[in-house]
Amino acid sequence: MAQAPQVHREPRTTRTRSERRWLTIGGPIVFLLLWSAGFPIAKTGLHYASPLTFLSICFALSVGMLLTVCAIRRPQWPRDARAWRHLVVVGFLVQVMYFGLSYLAMTAGIATSVLVVIAGLVAAAIIGFVNGAVTVYLRLPSFVTTLGTLFLINGITLTVSRGTPVATPGSPEFASVMGAWGYSEIISTVAIAFVMHTLLRHTRWGLHTQAAGANALGASEAGIHVNRLRLGNFILAAVLAGFTGILEGFRITSIDPQAGGN
Repeated sequence: MAQAPQVHREPRTTRTRSERRWLTIGGPIVFLLLWSAGFPIAKTGLHYASPLTFLSICFALSVGMLLTVCAIRRPQWPRDARAWRHLVVVGFLVQVMYFGLSYLAMTAGIATSVLVVIAGLVAAAIIGFVNGAVTVYLRLPSFVTTLGTLFLINGITLTVSRGTPVATPGSPEFASVMGAWGYSEIISTVAIAFVMHTLLRHTRWGLHTQAAGANALGASEAGIHVNRLRLGNFILAAVLAGFTGILEGFRITSIDPQAGGN
């Protein structure tokens, strides 16, 4: 009996793995560059166009670039209505609600102190994403990753600020809420502890986090995306650490670039 000819498919698999490796390394870098340039460009562009007009122009340019990438890469499109609904909801929340309200806030002259706190938390989330990506995908120890990031961010901060402390922004009332009042940090701690306890005990994310922390291999075999979970927890931990730093800065009524570097 004649045997059927064998089809050799190994080069395609190898190329796909190589592409995924480059996307894993280059994707976060491109994301950081594009995301960090968003607000400076928006601040400049709002001098020449209204918020919604500027948002529409940015959206049109993004669609054009993404369509070009899709024409080259030919990705697989969602096949069911549920996936398309998710894309529409996420796009509406990110493009219309987040960016639209941010640009309206800039135009309306919302208090700088609020924008500073939001920008600080976003910066902390980006740092957490970098730490998580390096630890999870490059498999470096988290202690080495976070320590290296500490020295890097501390050096950038000292270079930009020239080591000079600045006063905390905002009104006295805002400063009291953010940490200047003696009990505000205690209240924030209790509130965060209550929220995190509830999430860890009564949500799927919390149960998956406990399972992955106890036995990562067993959790992975049970269908839990351990790497994605660890990356999200790195981001969450960085946001909470950034919020703690903001509270401490308002408590001492000064933002010292040399604080926390020892």
